Amino acid sequence: MQTPFFSAWATATFRLPHQLVARVTRTASQRDTALREVAMSSWLHSAHIPVVRPVEEPVELNDTVVTFWHELPPHRPATPAEIGQFLRKLHGTPPPAEGLLAALRPFVRVAERIDAARILADDKKFLHERLGDLKTRWKTATFMLGLAVVHGDPHDNNIVATDDGTVLALDLERFAIGPLEWDLTLVAIEYDSFSWVSPAEYQ
Repeated sequence: MQTPFFSAWATATFRLPHQLVARVTRTASQRDTALREVAMSSWLHSAHIPVVRPVEEPVELNDTVVTFWHELPPHRPATPAEIGQFLRKLHGTPPPAEGLLAALRPFVRVAERIDAARILADDKKFLHERLGDLKTRWKTATFMLGLAVVHGDPHDNNIVATDDGTVLALDLERFAIGPLEWDLTLVAIEYDSFSWVSPAEYQ
């Protein structure tokens, strides 16, 4: 096994020979998530939603799970328009059988990330208080677009375009049943708050 070329919060990703990729969970809490990602890929593929594809069954050892995936061909980050087209198709797809998708968890592992951050104690206190306020407000939030299958984290490194024009999802961890507005918020913030997306791209 080679040196990991990507390391996330709870998984490590390794490039293997023969255009394969292995993702290794690093915490026991990620075991179910890893197994669900494989099941999600199979369901999305059957629903004709382009996604990264597993190669074979996961391997489990104690609390560690290794999943194997086809490495993608050359690709680039998706444009806002491509992300929008992908989400339109996803949001219009009937949800899978009960049990595969849970309700959206907007604050998953946020507290742990705050605790692990190398910042001042006062800053951590502020962020935890802000998190508590947001959790309270989420409970009474109303949404106009209804509930459907959502990606959960549709930024332009999780949705990519291959050289043949296929737009597909890489990260399947956050797929859930939730308000459609959740998937539209990220690009809106990139446009409105940071100007990373131009007015023309946003339109």
